[in-house]
Amino acid sequence: MGVSRRTYYLGTVLLIVALCALNAAILTALWALEGATDGWGLQLHFFRVPWILDGPWYQVLVTNGVLLALVFLIGLWTGLIYRRFGLIGTLAFFGLWTVFGVGAVLLVTWRQWWPAVGSFLSDLDVLAASGMLALAAAAVAVGGYLTIRRITV
Repeated sequence: MGVSRRTYYLGTVLLIVALCALNAAILTALWALEGATDGWGLQLHFFRVPWILDGPWYQVLVTNGVLLALVFLIGLWTGLIYRRFGLIGTLAFFGLWTVFGVGAVLLVTWRQWWPAVGSFLSDLDVLAASGMLALAAAAVAVGGYLTIRRITV
């Protein structure tokens, strides 16, 4: 069709953002309906998750959109890594991320930074946490972009 890999990727990311915005709007509407009906008349909490989705509507909309986008983009990048490097490369990629995570935990433990980490995380509000996850989603999107440039068709 004459579409470059980069154009294909950017179009896919644009589709992901549009789908996440639509799904976030639907989930926010269901969140509002659940609140208006006092938990569907049974005091249930399916769309009104305490702390995460327990704020004003715009906060719920942003949080839903960012979480959905992050999961979509991680799945897209995983598929690109598998297409580029195969099963062994995918396992090595996630093995490196595991080593990085364990190393970070060991560093925080060794330096005794857990109280500072705990106070930082407990002081975050939901919008700040969503902003941090949005930055992570942007980093994953850039990683996918850099991966797709070298994929053979």
